[in-house]
Amino acid sequence: MDAQDQAATTGYDWSQALAPLPLVEVGGDGTIVEANALYCALLGRSRDELIGRSPVEYTHPDDVRVSSALLASRGSPVDHYEEIEKRYVLPDGTIRWARISATWSAERARMLAYAADIGDLVSARRRREALVEHSADAIVVIERDGRISDMNPAAVALFGRASGSTIEDAIHRRVVGERASETLAGLDAFFAAPGLHPAVTLPFRADSGDVVYLSVVADNQLEDPAIAAVIVNAHDVTHSVTRQAEIEQHQSALVTALVRSTEYRDPYTAGHQVAVAELSRRIARELGLPEQTVEEVSLGASLHDIGKISAPAEILTRPGRLSPPEMDIVRSHCRVGYSILEGSGLPGTVADVVLHHHERLDGSGYPDGLSGEDISLHSRIVAVADVIEAMTSHRPYRPSVGLPRAREEISSGRGRRYDSDVSGAALSVTAGSSRGGGRQGASRRTGTAKRQPPGDDSLRLVRT
Repeated sequence: MDAQDQAATTGYDWSQALAPLPLVEVGGDGTIVEANALYCALLGRSRDELIGRSPVEYTHPDDVRVSSALLASRGSPVDHYEEIEKRYVLPDGTIRWARISATWSAERARMLAYAADIGDLVSARRRREALVEHSADAIVVIERDGRISDMNPAAVALFGRASGSTIEDAIHRRVVGERASETLAGLDAFFAAPGLHPAVTLPFRADSGDVVYLSVVADNQLEDPAIAAVIVNAHDVTHSVTRQAEIEQHQSALVTALVRSTEYRDPYTAGHQVAVAELSRRIARELGLPEQTVEEVSLGASLHDIGKISAPAEILTRPGRLSPPEMDIVRSHCRVGYSILEGSGLPGTVADVVLHHHERLDGSGYPDGLSGEDISLHSRIVAVADVIEAMTSHRPYRPSVGLPRAREEISSGRGRRYDSDVSGAALSVTAGSSRGGGRQGASRRTGTAKRQPPGDDSLRLVRT
């Protein structure tokens, strides 16, 4: 049968079937009336084997129902289009996936279908599904209305089956403590912002009653028509969080031991580092710094004089003016302290504070004569707190000069010796206080400090 005969018989000119499309035409009785070479190759059968047979005969048993339903629509009195995915069984038993795109012509009582080989697509889809199904991470799908529509087995094992409930309800029931209200408060902004959101670690109460820490990453794909949902991935980081807490406890114990060792060497400055740390923390918070930075500043301040352990106690506590060589010994505590902490595992900012808390904005400090932005913000904060606390404390070589004098020193050096923003924050948190850092010295001297003109009182009155 040539192309013209085919056109007369089936209503379709098969000379047009030169495009690389597997095409088949099914008659009103549900049997194949024509198939091109590509369709024959797709099914692994000759044209003669296919003509007069129903496509259902070559269909996988599990897909017979959907394939039969497609053929049943051929009796419709109106033209229509349908699409299904099904498996063909080849003569050797091989399974081949195909997407059938069928158009029914009521006038001609014929169904013309294009069968696309989607084996690779199905394999890729199955692999992705397997990744989700077998993932150790909990994966949850959230619809636009906040309803949880799907969960993978890991999520079900962790939280129980929550499909159909809302994300608000899940947060109320599962997120522990204040983090629940924080998370709920950010939901509106989250749903309004498309794309991948930064990971957040949250404490969750599992079905078992245990509290687990999950690193949650959410991908807002509501604007993608193919997805139209938010995909949430939650990775269990409980071990890491617990381990980090243990490390922080060990670091805290190490810091406490180091602080005590310094104070045993220099009893007249007992509590000085603790007081400087407290004032530094208040200044950092006044500046609006992140809590992690606040804690790093406080930790550095609590160890800033650790290097004094190398200086003779007689020099540190002797009344009277020190000689230049003795001052050099005292000032060496910055480098000694840095050497002690180097490689300790503490944050690098802590060692930097120990090394540079005596630097000054104008380059007049020590040990490196740094200036301006070359001095880290952590060190600039501790420098100001150290001056205030030292000047308001009693020392064996001089009495306290009082908070007003210390505030005057910071105010007069603001923007020159001391960072302007840090100075402003320090003046703000010490306003109305009886003294700066808050600790009364272990030793007092009677008498009154002689009034000196404004200048860098921190270097004249602080033996550090």
